[in-house]
Amino acid sequence: MDALVREHGRAALMVDADNTPAVAAYRRAGMSGRTFGAAVARAWGSAGPS
Repeated sequence: MDALVREHGRAALMVDADNTPAVAAYRRAGMSGRTFGAAVARAWGSAGPS
């Protein structure tokens, strides 16, 4: 994950919100959660994809 962030400036991982073991593992690894819609809005900004 660190290498992806260094190379691309960010990285993302999608997981079902009800997959609590995976969510817990990713949080222990230092990741934080966002809903899909919020993540897309943050990635594209208000302009949206072109």
